[in-house]
Amino acid sequence: MDEAYWQKLQNVFDEAVEIAPTRQAAFLVKACHGDEAMQEDLQGLLQAHVDVDQNWSQAAAPSSPMLGLSTPCQDGDEIGHYKIVTQIGAGGMGVVYQAYDSRLQRHVALKFLPAFLDGDKSCRERFMAEARAASKLDHPNICVIHDINETPEGHMYITMPHYEGETLSARLKRGRIPVEDALSICIQVAEGLSIAHNNGIIHRDIKPANIMLVQDGSVKILDFGIAKVENVNLTRTGMGVGTLAYMAPEQIHGKDVDVRVDVWALGVTLYEMLTGLTAFEGNGASQVVQAVLNSEGDPANSINQHNIGQHVPDVLQGILLKAMQRDR
Repeated sequence: MDEAYWQKLQNVFDEAVEIAPTRQAAFLVKACHGDEAMQEDLQGLLQAHVDVDQNWSQAAAPSSPMLGLSTPCQDGDEIGHYKIVTQIGAGGMGVVYQAYDSRLQRHVALKFLPAFLDGDKSCRERFMAEARAASKLDHPNICVIHDINETPEGHMYITMPHYEGETLSARLKRGRIPVEDALSICIQVAEGLSIAHNNGIIHRDIKPANIMLVQDGSVKILDFGIAKVENVNLTRTGMGVGTLAYMAPEQIHGKDVDVRVDVWALGVTLYEMLTGLTAFEGNGASQVVQAVLNSEGDPANSINQHNIGQHVPDVLQGILLKAMQRDR
């Protein structure tokens, strides 16, 4: 795609985001003059823009009642034989609490469906699909599922192990990771994904925030919350999911995906581990999407620009570029 095309795409996108969603489709038909490929690109950009805004809005309001209760769970609350210790995370598909299991005398993680999704039948189905999908996967690099249950008020939750450690995202805030350590993390994630793929499951949201570095040196893949399970696709057609900077081009376009989107995302994550830099950068959603889709933003250019060869052997650079290859 040449610079003129991208400039036109940017101009039409900038106008479209200011128009009411109900009028955007008609506007795109007129603005694109019948160019269906451009309409498809713009629809993907607009949906990604909406998804990112929603995710940022959710993240910016952690104090809202996420569980659909009169108040969120508080430290010390009891749910069955679990006692809430503290909230440890929140995302588009759940709110996570550390809890103490008094029956088995161990710490666990309880993942709840948040309030704004709790009454949505399709979201409950997706939440159940996550539990079924992950429970099928028996591998040391995949977060296991202990149980699925619901409160007397009807709020569903999954019980998972509570791991001592930090996410890869937290680790990357301290800078790039040595080659040997980055390879160890990448190999463990790849081994876990291989088991998932062999079971017909695509994670679709591999990123540093969903990779847990456990204190014992092991690596766990977290959150199959938007997994595509074989024969069960609970994500609305054309809806972009995941995090833009790690999403493969076909995901951004809202097309059908396969295991290669996980390979792409793992490649982007490996790039970040080795360099301490995100592979695709931009000021806002549209620029990030443009960086992912634009062939001029080839990772090979960044490798040369940032002198990555000083730290990364040639053979590893080849693997990295193959994982992030657009035309496959």
